[in-house]
Amino acid sequence: MRAHICLLLLTPGIGAWATAALADTVILTVGASDEYRTISAAVSAADADNDPSNYYDIRVTPGTYINDFPYVTRPMTIEVDPLHAGKRVTLKATENLPNEKGIILTTASLTVNGLNFTGAKIIDALGGNGAGIRDQNSGPAASLVVQNSTFTGNQEGILTGQQWQPELKLFPARPLRELRL
Repeated sequence: MRAHICLLLLTPGIGAWATAALADTVILTVGASDEYRTISAAVSAADADNDPSNYYDIRVTPGTYINDFPYVTRPMTIEVDPLHAGKRVTLKATENLPNEKGIILTTASLTVNGLNFTGAKIIDALGGNGAGIRDQNSGPAASLVVQNSTFTGNQEGILTGQQWQPELKLFPARPLRELRL
């Protein structure tokens, strides 16, 4: 399913008004009977779009996605499909990470919602620090938003690779054992 919707930004504290963003949101779906079978394939399709005004929302059918390692190079959201609210998407690594970084490797702003990350690892000779999410965004307006997601059985939960600190938001706010910035 590919749909365009207008993205509205709500600004809290300034009154009850909203402004339309300059971007169109393009929705891509992932699942056994959806447009894309893997999260990586949907992310690759989004990354191939040359129109920087498009924002992508990758909606994933609940289930376990084994050795699916997306590489994100443009701002986007990867989330459990809202039609399946309350169910989970698990990204499970059963092998050493081929990118030697993370289950999701991002060089752009990213929002994830409703994802479980498990099994991220690389060999000790490469640092032994495989992450659920490896954020290597180098832009000054970089952000990583993690909502309703868990990190278990990884060498690292979230790992950043730059000297500067991106804006990092975790929801709900609770301790995260595997967070390293």
